[in-house]
Amino acid sequence: MENDFLIRELHSGEIPEAVRLRIECEDTDFPGIVQPGTFQYDEELEEITSWIECSPGDDLRRLFGTFKEGNLIGFIGLSYAEKSDSDNGVEINYLFVRKEQRGRGIGRILIKQGIDFFVNQGVKDVIVYCYRDSDANGFYRKLGARVLREETQYPNDKPVKVDVFIWNVKP
Repeated sequence: MENDFLIRELHSGEIPEAVRLRIECEDTDFPGIVQPGTFQYDEELEEITSWIECSPGDDLRRLFGTFKEGNLIGFIGLSYAEKSDSDNGVEINYLFVRKEQRGRGIGRILIKQGIDFFVNQGVKDVIVYCYRDSDANGFYRKLGARVLREETQYPNDKPVKVDVFIWNVKP
């Protein structure tokens, strides 16, 4: 893959574009799980802004973005994992890549960038919650993730199976 893009930490002025990308992806990536139009810009902007700014206690949260020709084409958000998932892990809270940019390794590179940052903080495991019936589920399996546990979530009051994945970081 030709490396014709830049990956770096997002700054606060770029969060609105990340929110638009998240809504674009969630409206199309989870048919039958999330109804199009479920996510509203103002609510999502508040959620991600609060998430990044309100790190409780000793939590550490970061957003990294991929840019091509100055345009955001993907982003990842990571934080320390819940102790119930891993005593020493990082959780992928957000990972979105524009549909037309998929298949170029951007998701993998974003994950590597985020994990590399957190490995320097001493993490050993990666955790991600993923709808079982989404395309992303297969993506994480290809990365070597294994199912730590299964749970049910209720988006739009409809029960949906979620796989909680874990894989070990190899520095």
